[in-house]
Amino acid sequence: RVGSFVDDVLNSENLSNAFSDDLRVPHDAYQEGDEFIVEIELPGMQKEAIQVQIHEDELIVKGEKQPTPTERPGEVQKRERQYGSFLKTVVLPDDVEKEKSKAAYKMGVLTIRFPRPQATPPAPETEDDGTSVEIN
Repeated sequence: RVGSFVDDVLNSENLSNAFSDDLRVPHDAYQEGDEFIVEIELPGMQKEAIQVQIHEDELIVKGEKQPTPTERPGEVQKRERQYGSFLKTVVLPDDVEKEKSKAAYKMGVLTIRFPRPQATPPAPETEDDGTSVEIN
């Protein structure tokens, strides 16, 4: 068990998150029908604190999660919730229509949808009889 714990801690993503002030924001990217979809978990964030940009072949999402201003009597015994800035970059497939993307933020999940052009079926092959040339 100790070995797997050490392996987990030394995993590059875990190690970089352990020494970073940046929030870790998990995401899923998948194909559904004729769309490429990216979902990013951003619980507790205000929509206005999230920026979505597309630069060349990358989706860039950044923002900052602020602590909620609440008064608590006494001293805080434990704090597990994270606050701070984040930057998430997702490489997009070549064939998505970036200019037609749409984003929605609902229940702590940011969903960005990119249409993909429908594949056009190949034209049926016709037998080429050649071109006739008239003889004068």
